[in-house]
Amino acid sequence: MKRMSTVMTSVTLLLLCIFNHNAAGQSTVTLPGNFESEMGCAYDWQPDCNATRLTQTGPTTWEATFLIPKGNWEYKVAYDNAWTENYGLNGIPYGPNIPLSVPLASMLHFSFSTVTHLVTVTYIGPGGPSAVVMAGSFQSELGCTGDWQPDCAASSLMYDYASKLWTGIFAIPGGSYEFKVTIDNSWSENYGLGGVLNGPNIPLTIPTNKKALFRYNPETHIVTTTIVDYNVTLAGSFQSELGCGADWQPDCPMSSLAFDVTSNLWNKDIHLPAGNWEFKVTIDGSWSENYGAGGVQGGPNIPLTLAEPSTVSFVYNPTTHIVTYTVNPDIVVLPGTFQIPLGCSGNWDPACDKTRLTYDIKRDVWTGTFDIPAGYWEYKVALNHSWSENYGQWGVPGGPNIPLALTTPATIQFDYNSVTHFVILTYKKMALCVSAFYDANGNGYKDWGENTIMNNVSFSLSDTNRFTPITDTSGNFCFGGLPAGKYTVKATMPLKYYSSSGDSQIVQLSQPLTLYFGAVCLGRAGAQNISFWMNKKGQAAFDSLPWQKDYILSVLRYFNLVDVNGNDFDPWTYSELAKWMQQSNARNMAYKLSAELAALLLNSQVLMLNDRAIYAPITNYWGEKHDFTNINSVGWYVNQLLMNASQTSSEKDNRKDLEAWVKILNDANNDLTFVQLNPCTDPSVTSTQTKADIENRVHIGNAMVWPNPSRSCFNLRVSDGSGKVGIRVMDVQGKVVFSSNGSGGKTYSFGEGFTPGLYFVEIIQNGQRSTHKLLKE
Repeated sequence: MKRMSTVMTSVTLLLLCIFNHNAAGQSTVTLPGNFESEMGCAYDWQPDCNATRLTQTGPTTWEATFLIPKGNWEYKVAYDNAWTENYGLNGIPYGPNIPLSVPLASMLHFSFSTVTHLVTVTYIGPGGPSAVVMAGSFQSELGCTGDWQPDCAASSLMYDYASKLWTGIFAIPGGSYEFKVTIDNSWSENYGLGGVLNGPNIPLTIPTNKKALFRYNPETHIVTTTIVDYNVTLAGSFQSELGCGADWQPDCPMSSLAFDVTSNLWNKDIHLPAGNWEFKVTIDGSWSENYGAGGVQGGPNIPLTLAEPSTVSFVYNPTTHIVTYTVNPDIVVLPGTFQIPLGCSGNWDPACDKTRLTYDIKRDVWTGTFDIPAGYWEYKVALNHSWSENYGQWGVPGGPNIPLALTTPATIQFDYNSVTHFVILTYKKMALCVSAFYDANGNGYKDWGENTIMNNVSFSLSDTNRFTPITDTSGNFCFGGLPAGKYTVKATMPLKYYSSSGDSQIVQLSQPLTLYFGAVCLGRAGAQNISFWMNKKGQAAFDSLPWQKDYILSVLRYFNLVDVNGNDFDPWTYSELAKWMQQSNARNMAYKLSAELAALLLNSQVLMLNDRAIYAPITNYWGEKHDFTNINSVGWYVNQLLMNASQTSSEKDNRKDLEAWVKILNDANNDLTFVQLNPCTDPSVTSTQTKADIENRVHIGNAMVWPNPSRSCFNLRVSDGSGKVGIRVMDVQGKVVFSSNGSGGKTYSFGEGFTPGLYFVEIIQNGQRSTHKLLKE
């Protein structure tokens, strides 16, 4: 018995990537990732750091070898010291990060092809030593189970990319000790005094309450030791502003300094508000040892006066005990086109404090919340009331303006990161807009060309019980001033209309959003029932298409149609088909369903109803609470049902399912439940289709994306109804801003809250991946 569904053959959606780059024209290729700060870069994910730069070794090949620390890392490939063009996993433009697992610090060779955009990683060998341990008579004091242990991690060093030395700082009690340098957790390779292989022990004397800094040079094998203070904290009157429990706390980590192994100095940058402050240096988390003005032990407090919020760079010299500091005013302003509405005398004014941000020490960001009117705005980040240092889109110094498009007013929190120079928006209060349209295909989604507005629809919002009819000519209504949260929007359709999107939609509101509700009315489409197709009128309609008769019969033979005995039925002539229909009855429900399905397919093929939508309340084909489907989808689903139900009789468990489908197909074949292509005769609808809507659609194979470019949302329809579909939309930095998993034959809408700029949509279906460029205006 044949059991193969061929009605809805899976067709892979193929979007051609329009992203073409001149491979020979790169000025640089780097590997920005979360290991960069360990390799000597100022911070991670830095596309312009020379420490991770590749060298061009051929027309399309870039290579380099790096010592990668132990750990689980991620990275990407960036061109020209920027994120403008980058490649992720599997060579995808703006794709996901590339994972890299390094069990032990290793020398890895990276090779990148500008043709395939793929990275090949080759293991060269261990990264110098895989481990360097100070084995000696002090190890038991550090927590080892005994002394002279070459494999105790408590006295192991870490590789420092800046100095290319293995370093470590250990709190060793005061006393005289001896030690050696051991390699790879074994005595097989060890170095003593003067870097001599298997040489004599190295002496070490530690004063009380001090720390020993070890620095091992893997080239000379010489280890040097420096005595440093155990811990350094700035205790003063500003500590409560930094998050300490109180002021003048010698053990608060919020004001502790960090030791720089290169300079042998303790330092830290601390953000402080304006004011007159005082502080001292405390050692080892206690007042027992402290230093004041001039490096005097127990001396007077050190004064610090700040006229405005500032970043103070503190440097403590453990030899002289003197603290020096540099003050840089903390002024971060968002100059832009919205400054006049916010009270500034002009736009693009970096000195207007109406758009000034403040430093949030707990989150380490500069933040400000502003009420922005509706409109299309642009802005940048400017420091110190000047354009001398400013950052634009993607954190680029002096880069392009950052766009902000608002269809309604919104209260927005701007967070600026002074390391990455990115601005993150959080909508505190925003609008939730609703729109109703006539949904001619009944799928519940606003597709291209469905521009007939339903004006007489009422909506209610769950949290406020607001009940407002849509009355404006655009068909939109916005519930403004809403905080982020979960909302339920309910729609009440005019008389004679049904909702194809469900009577309600639930949304987690985090940015301005528009929800679309489809409306349909039911009526006749010219379908004929089984009785018509088993008599001479049906025969005449079939014979009127001589060039399609064999094709239509071949389509019916592909379906899992069954006869009264549950055997396959493959019609070769119309007479066989009509006789088979005449004998169908409910004794074998699979036979009855087969006949109804054949009649529906004849309505589609012979009477040219094609893929019209029908009312099918049990299917939920388009999603939960969507009570409509189409002829092709019915054919696919019922064919699958018949594949496993050809022997169904009255006592079988799934007879009820078959009976429900028989009713759906019978109602359609009796011309009762077809979605009308046009609205009911009613003055409450307005057609708003424009020439731009027609021209801005992009056809790619069996898929369509529209409009592109878009000023509101994008619609993407995967026309093939078989196979799972994965969709991701990424901005130019590779950040995923929308994702969905579903099936073909659906329309996906997204992008209403996207800021203007370039995006990439990625579609994965049947194991194949494709991308397409989108432009949000």
